[in-house]
Amino acid sequence: MNIIDTITAGFDTVRRNPWLLVVPILLDLLLWFGPKLSIAPIVSESIATMEELQVLAADQRELEAALAALPDFDPNILQETAGRINLLGLLAWNVLGVPSVAATRLIQPTDALVIDLSSSCAALGIMALVLVIGLFLAAFFLALVGRAVRGDNEPLRDLIRQLPRYALYIVIVMAPILLATMLGVSMSVICGPFSFLLLGGALWLALYLYFAPEAITMSRAGPLEAVRNSIILLRMSFWPTLGFIVLCSVIAAGVSVIWQALLTSPLGTAVAIPFNSIIGTGLAAAAFIYYRDRLSLWHQLIAQARSRSQSEDSTSHD
Repeated sequence: MNIIDTITAGFDTVRRNPWLLVVPILLDLLLWFGPKLSIAPIVSESIATMEELQVLAADQRELEAALAALPDFDPNILQETAGRINLLGLLAWNVLGVPSVAATRLIQPTDALVIDLSSSCAALGIMALVLVIGLFLAAFFLALVGRAVRGDNEPLRDLIRQLPRYALYIVIVMAPILLATMLGVSMSVICGPFSFLLLGGALWLALYLYFAPEAITMSRAGPLEAVRNSIILLRMSFWPTLGFIVLCSVIAAGVSVIWQALLTSPLGTAVAIPFNSIIGTGLAAAAFIYYRDRLSLWHQLIAQARSRSQSEDSTSHD
């Protein structure tokens, strides 16, 4: 099965299992109509502090060079972007393949229920809680898709019982990627161009661990086995696998541009949510199918190699 056939099979899986769309659609509806958590007061306070520091530091000659090296910032742009972020959007772990278009929707002046967070500590605590809940939601969604691709009738209660283990294993596997990315971003000012080495390492890790979540939620693999299976897929057929990943990423990025244009109106949002759920879930199912087929091929090759080895051993003994 080539790349196009695999993606087509992913969308066919969604067609045969439309209930897979329930999780992403409900998530987007919650983010659209539910309460919004705003950090606008914290952003305003941070802007005021930065402006005061710039005024105080401008009188010190030894800091002129450092100030010149700092990028200019527009308080209005910062307030219109970071100040309008909905923290509940962190429920959508898009990096794990959970489709969500409303997660990137900025808070609008017409939104009814907006909860302003003025404490940085409270905001960090809520962010951590939202991320944990979103991780469990992502594990649930991936397990549902994996079960549909696997084609078994695993009881839903058994699947839910496995969610803590799935979530823990996903965090263990994804931690090196997140750590390398955070180090690359945080050290960009100190290391300059050398920070791209860390970001490049994070990208390389993300490539080789791309199928680890599928291994965890579909094959019920542990962290080490999930990493091994994902690496095997890349090493066995690097360029086809890279082509599959790039094509899926291009499709997701392309439709994301369309959805962002539609999010400017309620009608556009109502159109974007179901279509994004279909496309995102189809691509997620395609990743599971690609993982299943390539891993099955690997096991067949191993079995054939062992069979030939045993045949050669028996022939040599004769």
